[in-house]
Amino acid sequence: MTTHDDVTLLTLPSLTCPFPLQVSPHADAVQSGTQEWIRRFGVLTPQQLRHFDRAAYGQLAARVYPYARQPLLQLASDWCGWLFAIDDVIYEEDDASTAAVGMIPELRRVLAGLHAGTTGFGRALADIRARIAAQVNADQLHRWTAATGEYLFAQTWEKANRSGHQVPALDAYVTMRRFTGAMYTVYALIDVVAEQPLTAELWADPQVRAICRHAGDVVVWDNDLISWPKERLSSNGLNNLVMVLTTHASLSVPQAVERIVEMREEAVGQVAALGELLIARRQENVIAFVRGLQSWISGSVAYSLRSSRYLATAVQE
Repeated sequence: MTTHDDVTLLTLPSLTCPFPLQVSPHADAVQSGTQEWIRRFGVLTPQQLRHFDRAAYGQLAARVYPYARQPLLQLASDWCGWLFAIDDVIYEEDDASTAAVGMIPELRRVLAGLHAGTTGFGRALADIRARIAAQVNADQLHRWTAATGEYLFAQTWEKANRSGHQVPALDAYVTMRRFTGAMYTVYALIDVVAEQPLTAELWADPQVRAICRHAGDVVVWDNDLISWPKERLSSNGLNNLVMVLTTHASLSVPQAVERIVEMREEAVGQVAALGELLIARRQENVIAFVRGLQSWISGSVAYSLRSSRYLATAVQE
């Protein structure tokens, strides 16, 4: 279990990344656009808006989708903003989480195109869905809506852990973190904003599924490491890989961190190896998708190491 000494001795490890980091020239513009967009729907209090603005989610989008044209980058940035708002402001606040789970039926109807939304989050989701639908084919829209539905349901699992003060087992956590982290929702936008659509057959390809899984693991495990000093002080620390390993593997915090670094380095290696195999196919849309996944890894860790969302004491740009 975690001890005071474990925490004071914890030093964030070097999170190496072999993939190049790029930043879109539209970073500041999409940041301002996402701030204006979230205000249209009245989902955040003034204090929450200050936290939202400080976290600068448009800067994340500019690093994980650096190749996108500005209108498509704005779409991706707004989607990231919606995810962070509902996750950080609603699902992670214990006094509001029950009401948030109660919104799931409405949000599911919005995703199906059957409802325009009555809550602020519902209306914002309807706006995002309409903008995505205007850019994509039926397969692409289905991928995103299905992944978003899985994300919403996975939040009830996280809420149950917090409500029951339960630390999940390792296998369960690794499986569910892929969904609670919403990585499949943002990966489903890579071929959209790259304007290189994947066919349904390519999306279902075992190597494509595997590289998505490994890339998602890297991003969420990095987030768990970076956010641990902050999350250990809240109920959300129950849903963190450091807590999982200290609880169920009887590791100290430094030992758990070392194990997570080993896990993420193995996953990074899998992304690199599978990426080479996929790029060797010489299909332009597949190459764009692989580069998009790699941009998510490099861009996410660069953003997270300076973000108020993850750090107890954030480094300001």
